[in-house]
Amino acid sequence: MRSLCYEGLYDLAKMVFDDMRIDGHLPDNCVLGFLVSSFSQAGKFDIAGKVLSEVQSEGLGVSSFVLNNMLNMMVKQNLVEEAVSLYKEHLRSNSCVDTWTFNILIRSLCRVGKVDQAVEIFSDMGNFGYFPDIVTYNTIIN
Repeated sequence: MRSLCYEGLYDLAKMVFDDMRIDGHLPDNCVLGFLVSSFSQAGKFDIAGKVLSEVQSEGLGVSSFVLNNMLNMMVKQNLVEEAVSLYKEHLRSNSCVDTWTFNILIRSLCRVGKVDQAVEIFSDMGNFGYFPDIVTYNTIIN
């Protein structure tokens, strides 16, 4: 899969991923992280989203590292609203968010002038039992 992604053959890499799961080989977070990052860097957020959804529907956990990679790539492509939607989906399912997840979104929303929405995300941190760190505070202050 790595070689296929390096060669830009993302659809084929997704097929290998699907075949792997069909054969009963479940991906770990290293494989998921690589695929989500590769697909996202190439702007293939639809494929990256499918990978996350499929894995979660099979009952496998997705780490915050994997989610945060995808969110980072989305905001770098100016898909901030889509990143917020993905975050809300994962927050509702109570899965794989961490302080860095909130920081990514707060920073991105502030950069695009959506400070009110960033403050809402900041409020979500406390509401869901997460604590701001120095990065969070510096982002809010700046």
